[in-house]
Amino acid sequence: MTAFDRRKLYAHYEKQLTPFSTSLVAEFIRSADAIGDAVSDEELEAWAEDGLELARQSWRSWEAAGEYFRVAPQMLPMLGWEGFRRWSKHGRDLAEMSSALAAAYFRASPATLPSITFVRLGDWVNLGRLLYKGTWRSASLAVQFFEGSPTFFSRMTLEEGRVLVRFVDALCDRSYDLASHCLSIAPHVLEPLGGEDRGAFLQFAEALASTGWADARSYLEKGPALLAHAAARTLSGSRPGAGAAGRAAGVLVLRRGRESSGADRPGVARAAALAL
Repeated sequence: MTAFDRRKLYAHYEKQLTPFSTSLVAEFIRSADAIGDAVSDEELEAWAEDGLELARQSWRSWEAAGEYFRVAPQMLPMLGWEGFRRWSKHGRDLAEMSSALAAAYFRASPATLPSITFVRLGDWVNLGRLLYKGTWRSASLAVQFFEGSPTFFSRMTLEEGRVLVRFVDALCDRSYDLASHCLSIAPHVLEPLGGEDRGAFLQFAEALASTGWADARSYLEKGPALLAHAAARTLSGSRPGAGAAGRAAGVLVLRRGRESSGADRPGVARAAALAL
């Protein structure tokens, strides 16, 4: 394809995209100029067609298409063409559920993929899908998860993220405001915890969502400091107190139960919950 032919291709898609938004056209042109020399003519056309298809999916899906075009110059070198197509397919599937989810997914991808790796891309997407229940409040929570993913997964593993999402999902049955708050503070409160303590802390939080959901906020906000306090008292031979400190001690129960058995036992979470 000659330079003239490429300009004709650009003009064709500019015309198709203009009815959606002039900003979408601008993102398309900027991105096309950035990736044009890195892809074949067929790949360039497929890339543009995918973006147009995304823009056509629903009323606001042009916003997701804009994010798709915007991050393409970052994602293509990271994933290669075949990986890029798989990544974009996940976004188009999310757009069928909610254009806001797809936009947040595309927007967060450049900073998230290095932490979770491409092999686990589908697992990451499924965590966001788990939070979406077809309502605007669940969509807002799922968007919050995707937008926070660069921070989440710079501080925790994908497995720990799965436990966090299950915890937040359980809180949704009681209060979306509480679930949103806990999701927003989780990266900051978990950062001081080491790997083993962080995993135990999250598992106890998941148990707490079922046995004492109203205490979830104070547990996340105060838990790490109380965990250190309870650990110090346990090591000194003192008995941890009731209430919040006792909850933190439950994390120690959970951790020790795993260490003693080599695997999570069904009674461990119940034993931790008794610390309430």
